[in-house]
Amino acid sequence: MAAYGHRWCGRAGTGRTSWTAALDATLLEPGDDVAAVTTVQSREVVERLVAAGQWKPGDPEMPVVLDAGYDASRIAHVLPGLPVDILSRLRQGRVMRRPTPPWVYDTRGGRPPKHGGGFIFGDPGTRGAEQATDDRRYGNATAQANLGINPRGNNGSAHVQRQAQ
Repeated sequence: MAAYGHRWCGRAGTGRTSWTAALDATLLEPGDDVAAVTTVQSREVVERLVAAGQWKPGDPEMPVVLDAGYDASRIAHVLPGLPVDILSRLRQGRVMRRPTPPWVYDTRGGRPPKHGGGFIFGDPGTRGAEQATDDRRYGNATAQANLGINPRGNNGSAHVQRQAQ
């Protein structure tokens, strides 16, 4: 028996509440491209909210929150011009790529690297160094920033398919 899934868009209540309002629901057929369906659905919902006056220029951008199974970078790439911020949970085993290091000529030949080293969420050894500060009012705070990392495409994702072409 084929399994069907649903994609729904909702609006969270303002303030301290757990209430949500369903804005749209879509039935996924077997074989549907989840990112494409999500993109179309998100675009339609945002356009309806803007047309209804729920968002106006100067308002904060609307958050689009995705779970770990979505290709957030692809969805963000195909939703340009919309007043949205894409936020996605990333699974622990996800691998990102650091910026490409400067190429050094090698007499043995070979092509220059396409990516830098890996950044693996579940492996603290691949992360950058922590920076700490001590504030007299708030105490000790540590932070870690890793700029310039990019997602490595999953098998079957649009990123891998584009790179192969």
